[in-house]
Amino acid sequence: ISGLINGWNQTKPEEASKFLDEALEDPIWGPLFPDLQFSIELDQAGYSRLIKSLQIGRAPSWTYKYLGFGRRTDPLMVTQIAALMSLLAKKLDSGLPSAIEVIYMAIHCTDKKDEKYKTELRTYCLEFVDELDWSHIDLANENLLHHLSRLIEFALDSPESDGTVTSTLNRLI
Repeated sequence: ISGLINGWNQTKPEEASKFLDEALEDPIWGPLFPDLQFSIELDQAGYSRLIKSLQIGRAPSWTYKYLGFGRRTDPLMVTQIAALMSLLAKKLDSGLPSAIEVIYMAIHCTDKKDEKYKTELRTYCLEFVDELDWSHIDLANENLLHHLSRLIEFALDSPESDGTVTSTLNRLI
């Protein structure tokens, strides 16, 4: 279906956009919404739909981890990534691991970002780590722990945020 939606969006973007808007609350399409949205390049309307989809809660949380694939976060500002991940991390059905995965991939994609973006992402990562509920972390999941450790390393690699880093580290200890 992804190819169909992508082609539809190329030929009749208004119709494809209308379909995605309606799919959000549809009992059949709603649970598949992230996959549908990720069929096309993410823009402001797509970002807004993802926020709404997370608020509605029809789609399983793990499906949002695909936001981290294929540099899909590249068009987003850090504030937009933060808003999406904050909503996702609160979902009890794999939301936190999915959010960690997406943030990990956003960090991985900073190679083509400027210092302002990297600084904003570091700041968000510090806030994210500071607010983590460690009781929801699967300590047996080595892949998740690797992604989380990379997220923490990235967040702590900032000389400008010594006070925040100290506060976050004190909370971790």
